[in-house]
Amino acid sequence: MDYILPVVSGIAIAIQLKSNAYLASKIGNPWSTFFNYTMATLTVLIIIAIQPIHLSNGIEQLPTIPFIAYLGSIIGVVCLLIVNTVFQKITLMQGALLMLLGQTIGGFVLDFSTGNAPSFSQISGALLILVGAVINSIDTANKTN
Repeated sequence: MDYILPVVSGIAIAIQLKSNAYLASKIGNPWSTFFNYTMATLTVLIIIAIQPIHLSNGIEQLPTIPFIAYLGSIIGVVCLLIVNTVFQKITLMQGALLMLLGQTIGGFVLDFSTGNAPSFSQISGALLILVGAVINSIDTANKTN
């Protein structure tokens, strides 16, 4: 299950990315992002209503959490704005490969900043992703010409 759920999540993310880009092409990027986060908030509220949280594990802890921990939300909005724009111009496969490459590089940087250098196999995997992205881009360019 530990290996199946990430794959299912990846499939769901691909669908979500494509649907967000489509919505952005119809109503504009800022509105698409607004509705995306509105629907996400409503979904979380439903989950909280179904599975109540204990305040000692949630709201009471908010003031003790460093501000940097909240930047993920801001970064998420910026990423969604970028994705909604770019995914209207490139294929889903290109976008997925480039995002995976970016996540891999980001992981390297974050791991390295905490004293964990990437291993040979991790670097090799990143290079394979890069090769896949290049091959896919060449193939896509050939189909459009």
